[in-house]
Amino acid sequence: MQVTHVKLQVGCRCREAWAEVDDPRRPRDALWRLASPQRGYFTARQALDAGFSYQLQHFHSRVGNWLRVDRGVYRFREYQDLPDEETDVLVRWSLWSRGEGVVSHSSALAVHDLGIANPELVHLTVPVGFRRRDTSVVLHRAPLSPDDVEHHQGFRVTSPVRAVAESAEDWIDQDVLDSAVDDLLRRGLASRARLLSAAAALGPRAELGVERALRAAGPTSRADSSPRPDTSFRPDPPGHSDNTARTDGPGRPDEP
Repeated sequence: MQVTHVKLQVGCRCREAWAEVDDPRRPRDALWRLASPQRGYFTARQALDAGFSYQLQHFHSRVGNWLRVDRGVYRFREYQDLPDEETDVLVRWSLWSRGEGVVSHSSALAVHDLGIANPELVHLTVPVGFRRRDTSVVLHRAPLSPDDVEHHQGFRVTSPVRAVAESAEDWIDQDVLDSAVDDLLRRGLASRARLLSAAAALGPRAELGVERALRAAGPTSRADSSPRPDTSFRPDPPGHSDNTARTDGPGRPDEP
């Protein structure tokens, strides 16, 4: 009786697996369309929504139609034969976070091709109450506004300005930060004032790092290419007295 039961179960799985091919709704097509922008990755929840029961999911994973890359995360086998892209791993960790994680910090700098950032691990910013953990990913818990986030194919990433500010707040190596700020300014992605404002919102550590990077970048960026006041010497008219205070910005002690 026990052997017969096993055979019936296997047969049931096979009939169910073949039945979905003939289903006019074609669950596989629906799941493929969903997974294509995600580089072939998808979650068990997404597969379930597309029409694959958990029993069918186990079947496709067991026979090799789907590659199991993590608990509850799969990938279509066909993508194994395609050239890898640098963002594949970001899609994979975004799905691992159930869509709550946003690629951030030095990983975001690398996505935006800002400077020389090349992190060994993926950095994700997640909500404060996020509970999942993995030693292969660095988690930062912080709220993000819609303006802080950009949507890429299969994952979200913090904006260039936010990426620079949060990296400075995280004590990233100064030479990495300097190179990122220099690229950001030269490409005209933000002004110095906007960058300083974003850093100030994250606190004194971010401010200090960004200010150092701005001094290292110098005044040659496109972001600072607006017309500058004419400072050439002109004699003052008779009786003129200049009592205007300097407004170069808030004074700050030199860092050690």
